[in-house]
Amino acid sequence: INAEYMGVRGDHCGKVYAALQKRRAEVVDDVLREGSDIHMVEGEMPVAESFGFTDDLWTRTGGAAHAQLRFSHWQLLDEDPYWRPQTEEDQEEFGHDAKLPKNAAGLLIERVQKQKGLFVKEVVLEEGEKMKRYSVMGT
Repeated sequence: INAEYMGVRGDHCGKVYAALQKRRAEVVDDVLREGSDIHMVEGEMPVAESFGFTDDLWTRTGGAAHAQLRFSHWQLLDEDPYWRPQTEEDQEEFGHDAKLPKNAAGLLIERVQKQKGLFVKEVVLEEGEKMKRYSVMGT
């Protein structure tokens, strides 16, 4: 987890919060600096989500916000990246061959595998129909 420290003018706070929310970050503290319109925002963001954050922040705020990121601590994800329905209750709810969206842990593992050039099981097309061909003349 990266700790982030940001200084932003009050009229751009919403844009900063939107950028943080997009990257699964949590705001720890938001303090208005006395005698000014500058908010000092402290938060925590997963390291994997922090790449390109400052560029995104500058784009969203037009350069009105700046951020400093530093490593803070390790944290385990509470999700199983390989979860499949196994109990009868889960199979009733999700089906036997559940097509579940990947959770955050699964997406992180997949991203690292792609980055390292390892095999990633990807489904390019799940269901498709053959298109009928019509001629230009209408026959």
